[in-house]
Amino acid sequence: MSRNLFKLFRPVGLILILIASALFIGHFILWISDGGSYPLGENMVNYELNIIPGIIMMKPITFSIVIGTIGYLLVLESIENPYKVVSEETMKIIEVISIFFLFISLYEILFNFMYWGAVIATLLDGGEAINVDLIASKFQYSKYSWNLVFATKLFFMIFFFSILTLVFINRWRRATQTV
Repeated sequence: MSRNLFKLFRPVGLILILIASALFIGHFILWISDGGSYPLGENMVNYELNIIPGIIMMKPITFSIVIGTIGYLLVLESIENPYKVVSEETMKIIEVISIFFLFISLYEILFNFMYWGAVIATLLDGGEAINVDLIASKFQYSKYSWNLVFATKLFFMIFFFSILTLVFINRWRRATQTV
């Protein structure tokens, strides 16, 4: 790959991450300004964006995660030798944090799918027509509920980013050991 193209990875990746973050923050501000009257994230799953009209449509949460993931990959790929900037101890701390987030996010993904299945089965058993995109967690101890599509995609992104971080740390470690 051309070195000039490789140099574009970091700025393009950072721009994509900023766009994804702006979408998350914008929808979160809308949710707060509405007093949290609907489940958190519902405003990111209840309509579609026309990316390419009539061909590609995505929910805002899906679009945010896709461009955020591409951005994260580009930024990680643009890092040649992080050991010039950070120590092995710092890398180990990042590794432990990634493993922690990997564990928590996997648990949340599994929980959300089990909860989703139980809610869908209960609603179908009652003969109700349902829109699975609008199912939310409604727990007694929480003031606000979360939309399950939103939460599951968000936790899957965290899970995937944790795996990517671990893969890249191991790649960088192997590269420095062979030098």
